[in-house]
Amino acid sequence: MISINNAATDCGSSQLRITDVSRFDTNNPEDCKKLGFLLRGYFLVFLRDKYPAEFELWEKTRRLRPSALLCFDEFLIEKARTMGARVMFHPNALQRLVQWGSEPEGAERWRDFAKNIQAAMEGKELTIKDERYVIFRKDVMRELPALRRALRRTRAAELPWNFPLHLNNLGRILDNFPGERLASHAGAFGKFVRKHEQLFKEWLFSNQPTHRTMADSFIAFLINYGSAESVRKAASNLSTSVRKRSQTAKS
Repeated sequence: MISINNAATDCGSSQLRITDVSRFDTNNPEDCKKLGFLLRGYFLVFLRDKYPAEFELWEKTRRLRPSALLCFDEFLIEKARTMGARVMFHPNALQRLVQWGSEPEGAERWRDFAKNIQAAMEGKELTIKDERYVIFRKDVMRELPALRRALRRTRAAELPWNFPLHLNNLGRILDNFPGERLASHAGAFGKFVRKHEQLFKEWLFSNQPTHRTMADSFIAFLINYGSAESVRKAASNLSTSVRKRSQTAKS
């Protein structure tokens, strides 16, 4: 039986955010230790928010029931989408993945885990000449209005401009955001927003939010491709090329 009872105890901190994991250098042994400690805390936050009965037991006894393994499985699979392979730095992750190999539902868990790892890596593989880029761009534009609505419902939206508070809310919302593209690139989107505060503010509070500009600016940042206008032109050219090939194939 895997033991996850020596987890970090400071899980009451609202500062624990999934976007924090991208700041660790995985080539640095000390950073790897810190990341492992942080991921223990993330799991307890996950347990507290989604399975309060299990968390209450842990608070009283500092022990977890065997049933909590299923919660840990869910944590690994879900957070693989936003953390990518960094979720493997949880001290118990590798052992648990090996155990899946001898469990009835283990193959299905492996497939879900691998699918989410691949989704998290997708942005790093994306190029401006890749046809998947057109789909990716449309998905981001479709998800941005929902993200904006969630941010506008926070208390921070009613207060004078407080950028750190908005960043904190952004991390919390993306942690459980239903949109696959933004959730799987939560770390990159957070970095993008920190670098483009004014654009973020205009997008958040404008009467006519510029979702397309926001999406194109983010993609330009993500794949290191010039400006939003450059991305827009490339997307238009690529879409035209895809349509022409489709028409040729039909004829």
